[in-house]
Amino acid sequence: MREAEIVHGRMAMLAIAGELLAEIHHPVFPTASGTALEQFQAVGKLCGPMFLYGFMAHVHAQEALRFSGRFKDRNTLADGQEPGAYGWDPLGLGPK
Repeated sequence: MREAEIVHGRMAMLAIAGELLAEIHHPVFPTASGTALEQFQAVGKLCGPMFLYGFMAHVHAQEALRFSGRFKDRNTLADGQEPGAYGWDPLGLGPK
């Protein structure tokens, strides 16, 4: 349960940071107008639903990779695994 809370909390923080950055700076589509939500909805209209289906397939694959090797079963982490410890800390903010 703690693993899910940590992962979803981190994803929520990244989503908010990404939306705020997209509101301020448009590096990919400099002529885009509207809010970040309107731009996301426009992607579905411009690229069709297959883009969103592909995006969801990518998310599913990432979750499957994250799950494999980290868990004994659906609710139990494998031996030696710490909740939220993925070995990736580019800013060095985690405990030593």
